[in-house]
Amino acid sequence: MNTKIFLLLFSFCIIPLSLSAQIGINTNEPQVPLHIDSRGDTNGSSNISDDVIVTSDGNIGIGTLTPRKKLEVQGNAIITGTDLVEGNIKSNIISAQQALRINTSDLTNVSPTLEIFANNPGEGLKLEDGTQTINNEPSMRMIPVMQEKAGDPGVMQWVNLPLVTKTVTGTITGGTSIGTSYTNIGTSMTLNEPGRWIIFVSFAAVNRSTTPSNNNRSNVFVSLYDVTGGGNTEVTRVASSSESSGWRVSIPQLIHLVETTSSKTFQVKAKSLIGSSNYKVDTDFGTPKLFAVKID
Repeated sequence: MNTKIFLLLFSFCIIPLSLSAQIGINTNEPQVPLHIDSRGDTNGSSNISDDVIVTSDGNIGIGTLTPRKKLEVQGNAIITGTDLVEGNIKSNIISAQQALRINTSDLTNVSPTLEIFANNPGEGLKLEDGTQTINNEPSMRMIPVMQEKAGDPGVMQWVNLPLVTKTVTGTITGGTSIGTSYTNIGTSMTLNEPGRWIIFVSFAAVNRSTTPSNNNRSNVFVSLYDVTGGGNTEVTRVASSSESSGWRVSIPQLIHLVETTSSKTFQVKAKSLIGSSNYKVDTDFGTPKLFAVKID
C-alpha cells in the first residue's frame, strides 16, 4: 500500500474530525446550523412561516429564525394527550374549549367548566385588578363582590360597594343620670377621616326610683350633636321604646348616616320627660354602645 495513503487513513482514525458547517434542507442558504425550508421559498427573513430551524444554542424554532427559548412556535399548535408542564405558564390568553382544571392531576370526568382544587386552607381562587385596597392599606379592603361591566357583556369587574374600612369607638357612661334637659351621657367621639360614616348608639335607661303615671309612652329621648370646634348643633334625635308600669326601662337606639369632609366631633345627649335624674344609664341590660363605622 502506498505509504502516503496509509498515513492519511491512519490520521482519520486517531484524530477527531471537527467540521463547522450549516445544513440546509430544501434551501441553498441555511441561516443556522440546521435549517429546513418546507416550501423552499425562504428569502432572508421572508417566507419563514414553514421553516424549522435549530440554532447554535440548541433552540428550536418553528416559523421563526430566532427562537428565544428551547422551543418557540410562531403560529398555532395542537397537542393531543396529556401535556405536563413542570414550571410556570405565562400567557395573555388561555382558552379551554372543554374545561380548565387547576391544582390536580386527575383529569377524569372533567365537566365543561372551570374547576379549582384547594389542597390546603387559604388556597383557591384569587382575582385582582389593582383595586382591592384603598390607599394601599391592606386593612381597608373592598367587599369581594363582582358584577358585569357596563357596556361590556360577559366581562366582570370589582365594584366599589360600601364597606367597613374603619371603626371608631366612643363611650356611653354607665350610671349617668338623665335629666329633663339634654345632657352629655358619655365622652365625645371624633371622626378624623372624611367620608360617609354610620353612627350607632344603644343603651338601656332605667327608672328605679319612681313609677310615673304616663304609661305606654316614650319617656327618654336621645340626640346626636355635632360639637366640632366647641359647637352644639343637633344632628338628629330618637325616642325610646314605649314603657309599661313598674320599673321603667327605656332602650333608645340611634342609627344615623353622616357625611364628613373634614374631622368632626360628635356627642350623644339624652333627656327624660320624668322628674330630674329619675332615669340613669344602666348596665344590667347590656353594655352601653357608641361607635361609628366608615363605609367609604
